[in-house]
Amino acid sequence: MLLYFLIGILTLSGCSFFKQKQDPVPAVQSLLNELSLYKLDNQKRLHAGDLYEHSLWTHYAATALIEEKSPWVANFNFSKRDKELLSLAALLHDIGKAGRSDLFGGTHPTLQYRVAIDDSGKPVKITYTSDHEEHVAIGFDYLTDLWAPLEQGRQFFSSRGIPLSFQPLFTQLNVTLDEQKIVAILVGMHYSFGRILRGDMSFDDFLKELKRYAQFICYGAIDERLLRLAVLVQVADVTGMSYVKPRTTWIIQTPIDCSAVHRDVLSAYNYFGYNTSKPLTVFYELLAYFEQQKEY
Repeated sequence: MLLYFLIGILTLSGCSFFKQKQDPVPAVQSLLNELSLYKLDNQKRLHAGDLYEHSLWTHYAATALIEEKSPWVANFNFSKRDKELLSLAALLHDIGKAGRSDLFGGTHPTLQYRVAIDDSGKPVKITYTSDHEEHVAIGFDYLTDLWAPLEQGRQFFSSRGIPLSFQPLFTQLNVTLDEQKIVAILVGMHYSFGRILRGDMSFDDFLKELKRYAQFICYGAIDERLLRLAVLVQVADVTGMSYVKPRTTWIIQTPIDCSAVHRDVLSAYNYFGYNTSKPLTVFYELLAYFEQQKEY
């Protein structure tokens, strides 16, 4: 098992811990290469792009929320590092849709990856069906392998069946252990604010879920900053369901654009009503509810 872990580290890190930050850094590029293989098979789907495009669009959207002083970030002083951690969580938010051993191995009760290979046996396409919410907890587990008990942990597998660790990515991006916990929590929470808007989750349930993720990895007390970031990653996710213009970020210095076929799709942010007053009103009601509570 240790041998597999070391192989995974070397693979995801680009076989070196000692390279200077590149454009993008080796571990990020390795991850993007993996994500580019995944193609949704849903004909009636919410995302304009596939996993690769959606992850990039969500990353760009998260960066823009703070850089462009969106109404979602009003009345709070986010730091430069807050923006960076939010954008990293946005890039990784759907990672639980990929790399799943149960879908590669056919042991999941309803879902399975269909892997296409070329003449040399190299995987060139992985077709998958969206699992709705299952991937949220899986993504959290992928990013918390330092804290999860060995028998409970889930590990990301490459398209070639090699287990990969996300630690090299955090190392190359100079993400501390406490910051890694924040990123993992945001990935775990990226679906929850939308559930509040749909009426599927109460404010109290939202805060309990946030606390449960934090306690699992010994993060500490929940504060307003973490709560706001947990909502912002959802806003970025919705925005990234349709095309978002590329921009320079702390992770991707040279913006990566996508095929022009995706650029004329209607804005998902508008389609789901995030351009109306209701989501922001609910957001501030959630903040007010949090301020009234004592146990969090």
